[in-house]
Amino acid sequence: MKKGSLIRQLAIMLTAQILLLIVVLLLVIAYTIHNARVEKEKMLSNLLTVYGKNLENRIQRADGILENITLNQSTELDLITSDKESERYYARVELFESMRAATTNDDTVEILLVAENRYYSALMTQNSTLGVQQKERLQEFALRLLEPNQQANRWRFARIGDTIYLYRAYCWNHRVIAAFISVQEFWKTDVNAEYEDLTWLLTDPSGYLWAMQGEELPLKLGCTIKEEPVGAYLQDGIPLADGAIRLYCCTKTDFVWDALQGNMIGLILILLVTITFALILVRYIYLQILSPMGQMVCVLQQIDPQEQDLSLHIPCKNREFSILQDAFNTLMQENIGLRFRSYERQIEVRNAELRAIRLQLKPHFFLNAITTISSLSMQGKNLEIRQYIDVLSKNIRYMFKSGMRTVPLSEELQNIEAYFEMQELKYPGTVFYCIQAQPQTQQWPIPHMLIHTVVENVYKYAVTVGGDICTVLISARLEQHGGQETMLCIEIEDDGPGYPEEFLERIRKQENSDLLREGKHVGLQSLAKMLELMYGRTDLMELENLEPHGAHSRFWIPQVAIIKDEVATDAVE
Repeated sequence: MKKGSLIRQLAIMLTAQILLLIVVLLLVIAYTIHNARVEKEKMLSNLLTVYGKNLENRIQRADGILENITLNQSTELDLITSDKESERYYARVELFESMRAATTNDDTVEILLVAENRYYSALMTQNSTLGVQQKERLQEFALRLLEPNQQANRWRFARIGDTIYLYRAYCWNHRVIAAFISVQEFWKTDVNAEYEDLTWLLTDPSGYLWAMQGEELPLKLGCTIKEEPVGAYLQDGIPLADGAIRLYCCTKTDFVWDALQGNMIGLILILLVTITFALILVRYIYLQILSPMGQMVCVLQQIDPQEQDLSLHIPCKNREFSILQDAFNTLMQENIGLRFRSYERQIEVRNAELRAIRLQLKPHFFLNAITTISSLSMQGKNLEIRQYIDVLSKNIRYMFKSGMRTVPLSEELQNIEAYFEMQELKYPGTVFYCIQAQPQTQQWPIPHMLIHTVVENVYKYAVTVGGDICTVLISARLEQHGGQETMLCIEIEDDGPGYPEEFLERIRKQENSDLLREGKHVGLQSLAKMLELMYGRTDLMELENLEPHGAHSRFWIPQVAIIKDEVATDAVE
């Protein structure tokens, strides 16, 4: 089971603690803001109800004045369009007195106006001073209400001149009676005076803004007010005059700051101090515990047998980590010393194995050479013996290059040609060979006696005196092994009988130790072991048989061996 990192767990828990404190702070602030908003909304609703009721009462009183004149003075209203001038005159006088009494006794209606479009006459009473032009505009407006398709039987807004009015009019038989209240006069009440931070809006049913007073808002008259809050404001609205008018009350949301004052500010300060202390604690734990532990973990992960100077140099300010650091450095130095001694012993063992393998390869060559010289001597071929010994001396000098584990490919090929020349004296006319090597492969380092061992194996198992001619093909080229690393590929083919199938099967299963004990194909088995020791891989030698007969040997040689060459000296002068 994979164990979790202590540093990671501590960091997660400390971070979770800070986040939890921040969440608590945010929840407290959100709760406070929510409560303040709810309280403010209740206040707006209550105030809107009270103020709206006052305005609704004023509208109802205005409706009452308008209805009283319409019903009580119906005769005079009919006579103002009489054919007799005297009747029209007395009717206008009586109607005017009734209208003046209504506006004098109750200032709810600012202007009362009666007009007819038969003789284009008008009567007007008002509670405020009006200019001549404004009076004419009001009369013209009232007369336009008598035009077809005009709807004036409910409260509406109208801009007449520079003044916005609320008006209601009854129209019949070329007559109109209308009540006008200017918006400024309509606002007058003692309710909104106590709340200077509020803004009051008047709109028609479509939301068209006709009037605004109180705290300024980013709104202009003529815009459309929606039911949703306007920007950073709270708002609420109620209908007036049977829905003909809509009253809105708005306030800024900066009241939240007032709600956060007092005890709530103290609580928030406590939370902020707690979060600050937690951050200081996290920083202290990071500097004194997490950072040193993290550096120690990094150093431990970097432990490598090739690292010679691996130690901790952490500026520790506490006694525990200083003791731990000193103990760690002491143990690391002792561990490194033990590792070096162990690796040196392993290298000595590998070198001994390589020397043993090379000693296994050389006796075969010498035994074959002695046998050849003996055979030539028995045949009385003294000239051939001298030639053989001359070529043999070159092979022996090459073979006894002490300390050399690898040689350039060109030197190995030169030795092979000398070996073919030497064997031609023993097996005249029985071997045809061809060597092909790319120019860029000439200096590629290969194991000493690699090709020589394979060719010697060919002579042992595929060449006989007086037998058929044996063809030996040797090629060398650079190629990617397994689609990855570029290596030197050496291939050696012959058209002899090939390798025994049992031998190939045991080579594939890497049963080299059993084959060595049996003494079969010792040279090839030694090559496989040598390649494994020098390059640390077991996939560098491939042996197979060809159809209908013949043997094919392929070797993959990396450019760098894991065991470096020693200094080469000639052991034979």
